[in-house]
Amino acid sequence: MPVYRYRAFDRTNASVSGTLAAESPPHAREQLRDLGLIVRDLAESTKPIGRSIGGGAWRRRANPHELLAAVRDIATLQSIGVPLVESLDLLIEQSRGQFRDSWLKVRERVKEGSSLADALAADSRQFDELTVEMVRVGENTGTLETVLNQLAVFKERSLQWKDRIMTAVLYPAVVLVSALGVSLFLMTNVVPSLLESLIEAGRPLPWATVVLKGLCDALLNYWPVLLATSIGLVFGFTYALSTVRGKTLWQRGVLRVPVLGELVRKQVVARVAMVLSVLMKSGVEYVQAVEIAARSASHLILKQALLDSAAAVRVGRDVGPALAQTGLFPPVVIQVFQMGQQTGRLEDMLQQLAEDYERQVATLSHRFAALLEPVLVILLSVIVGFVLFATILPIMEAGNVTQ
Repeated sequence: MPVYRYRAFDRTNASVSGTLAAESPPHAREQLRDLGLIVRDLAESTKPIGRSIGGGAWRRRANPHELLAAVRDIATLQSIGVPLVESLDLLIEQSRGQFRDSWLKVRERVKEGSSLADALAADSRQFDELTVEMVRVGENTGTLETVLNQLAVFKERSLQWKDRIMTAVLYPAVVLVSALGVSLFLMTNVVPSLLESLIEAGRPLPWATVVLKGLCDALLNYWPVLLATSIGLVFGFTYALSTVRGKTLWQRGVLRVPVLGELVRKQVVARVAMVLSVLMKSGVEYVQAVEIAARSASHLILKQALLDSAAAVRVGRDVGPALAQTGLFPPVVIQVFQMGQQTGRLEDMLQQLAEDYERQVATLSHRFAALLEPVLVILLSVIVGFVLFATILPIMEAGNVTQ
């Protein structure tokens, strides 16, 4: 679809400018009039949206915080009776970059008669499947405002979980990078000059110094090979994670790591419990809710476990045994599902489970950071200590020989 650059006056007679996508110039002018703008100048842009100078926005994918804000805005506008198309117009005005382009396309599809869910589903890069399915449920049941508020609460909690994990690993990561940086600096700039005089004296070097000298020589003489190998390993690892088998093996390995595995397991269980609670409170029956949660899950082992349990429930098995056969869910979680099914309060109990696991995730995050930090400090001390030991040892031995 062509992109047009415009200059116009708004309702307050202030000058505004920007870009929009439209099928033709008349269509573009009509869109601008619908926004309450008086067009001064309109011309087709030869540059992609986001690359223009002076008012263009950088072309990028929306971050989760932008999507959360958009969901909240639509819910608020729907609650006060603003028509959907006008709500989308307001989102377009305050959005930037590719996210704005996506809302433009969504609005056009809605104006052409498409449902909001179908309009969002057409742009899967910006709108995840859970968002699409919950919007569809809200439209079908006439509870779009309520469903969007529930979706916003879920997304906000998901972002809080991610922020906790990032906070927990940030400082240890900085320590690790610092350790590697200090080690490389010492081995390429400091140690070679210190060892040069000892080597010229013709004295035999201790084993630690010989090992250190070999490492220094390798870094100085073969750094292009080492750099290329490192880049190759990074790309190879990234490619492996992009495959289903590689990602599955990696996720299964992470689950076996002490503390970290428990943290990841509780996080994915909390996410599933919250998704199921939100969907079931919106009127989605259990099996369909599980299938939606599975399709929106990024953890492949969890995805398969959910699909297996949904298939078992579909043929008549109870929820508890269906989850137990996957081997992923702890006994407490299985018991919650069983009691929820028996009492008819599954969605409420799942919400309580999600909140409880959310607190446990926060505790485990702090514990993981507390364990990881001293380990990395010890690693840094060992590396730097070995470099200093291997450097000072021959100097001390030379002093003893002189005496």
